[in-house]
Amino acid sequence: MPVLQQLPDSVIIFNDDGSYGADRAQFEVDHGKPLPPLPDGITARVYEPGVYHALKSGDSVVDGGPMPWPEGDAVLANFDAIVAAKKRRTSGFSPTLDMGQTINAMMNTV
Repeated sequence: MPVLQQLPDSVIIFNDDGSYGADRAQFEVDHGKPLPPLPDGITARVYEPGVYHALKSGDSVVDGGPMPWPEGDAVLANFDAIVAAKKRRTSGFSPTLDMGQTINAMMNTV
């Protein structure tokens, strides 16, 4: 079952296909939008659809969030695209350079 963990400075996702982790700014790039901020006094959110939505302060669960949580469900449903975006972001792929090399290679074979 997929689990989304939101911390003040990062987002971590676990599911059957693997895991994802990034700081908040990188997550926003990979997902295309940020998660809502944690409520005041909350240091972590742990969400597993249909199981729990815990809001924590330190090691203690102090409240529960909505169930279902649409924002969390959207992130978990988008897991494959988020992971792919991170791979593109961290692969060093440069469209301009790589396309230029491809065009040069094509012209040299003609």
